[in-house]
Amino acid sequence: MLSEEVNTILATHEHLLTAKVATHGQRLLDVLTDSNTDFLAVHDVKVFRRRGDTCIETLSEAVIRKDNIALVLPSSSKHEAPSKRSRSFVAKRTFSTFLVAIGYEVRGEIQLKTIDDPKVLLCQEFRNFFPVPNGTVSFAGTSCGNRGSQVVLVNRDLVSVFEVAEIEHTGAVDPTVSLCQQVYSENA
Repeated sequence: MLSEEVNTILATHEHLLTAKVATHGQRLLDVLTDSNTDFLAVHDVKVFRRRGDTCIETLSEAVIRKDNIALVLPSSSKHEAPSKRSRSFVAKRTFSTFLVAIGYEVRGEIQLKTIDDPKVLLCQEFRNFFPVPNGTVSFAGTSCGNRGSQVVLVNRDLVSVFEVAEIEHTGAVDPTVSLCQQVYSENA
């Protein structure tokens, strides 16, 4: 059975939101890249100022313009549409990546057929959102610290710095990270 909604953390220019996104059996990435709508419908929304840790508003439903969403962090560790995953498999290599999207710093992995010029990836290869598996988000300029996620979905058009490199095998990385407890304990 396909999951019908995904708990998420949405990062915009000035706010962090926790919200549930109805996926209707689609992957969250497919919902974000759907060209039939410019908006993302969400429910059970809590709104936080980017530079604060207090919920300023609770909304039962809202719509968010997709162009204004920099990052989406699904809170679930399981794939939203497992039947689609097996049919969509394409052999790819894993590279490390670092990027900045409106002040949010993301480190993680990126899966590509070959390493390519980052400009080509951003301009031609990626759709409007692209996945960064095993990502860590640093919320620069906030009291929120870092947040790890199985995947971070990044808005291509809001990326200001982007690097792709071969993975250096230097040892294990501590996956334990922290972030504003109040924001993320709501999604637990």
